[in-house]
Amino acid sequence: MTSPMELALPGDGVLAELEVLAQPMSGELPHRADVNKLRRAVLDLAARISRVQEEEILKLPIQLLSGAELGRVEVPRKAQVADVINEVHHLVEEGKAVSKLVFDGNILEESSSLTDAGLDDGAVLNVTFEPCAYRVQGAGREEVNGCYTKTSRVENGVPVFANRNGIILFRYIMRRGTPYWYFTQDGHPADDSKGDYYRVQTAADSPPSDGWNTKSCPRGDGTSCPQVFATET
Repeated sequence: MTSPMELALPGDGVLAELEVLAQPMSGELPHRADVNKLRRAVLDLAARISRVQEEEILKLPIQLLSGAELGRVEVPRKAQVADVINEVHHLVEEGKAVSKLVFDGNILEESSSLTDAGLDDGAVLNVTFEPCAYRVQGAGREEVNGCYTKTSRVENGVPVFANRNGIILFRYIMRRGTPYWYFTQDGHPADDSKGDYYRVQTAADSPPSDGWNTKSCPRGDGTSCPQVFATET
């Protein structure tokens, strides 16, 4: 990684010329060549500053709403709030997932950049949790593994569950009445197999631990199938 010390600033002479151009003497106009030269210098300086900021690592203390310190995460300034949440998951005990991340009294949107969220080095974040309903492991597609929490959505009479990677676990009933549980990329129509990873045929109201396969599931084709463990009591 390039250190800030390696990104040399323009010389004092260039900066002095910038001051002259910013406040020209009465009746005097700068030459176009000088303006273009200094414009290039300013743009180059801005690009260097941007690179330094992008490569900067922010250290963010994480606290519970009670004020108890949970730990600290380190993320690049160019990261998004979702990246912070993923790091916070390493600090929590198994069976829990991050529900909300709060800064200065505001709930942070996962899609926001750290800059847009107003986060700087040392910004203290408060976190709330929700319990995992299911823990999934062993899937050949790594994004399917992890903690699944219950969402507010319902499909075919039972809740839809989701993990941090945008994968949902839900029950689907075929037109001919055959019931299945599926792992699918969220956002795909339920009747479109292009988003499907794994499935299992069962009439149960909850997903089974074993028996998953990749038949008619192109995203999981050729990979090992997951195991599903209920964590709710």
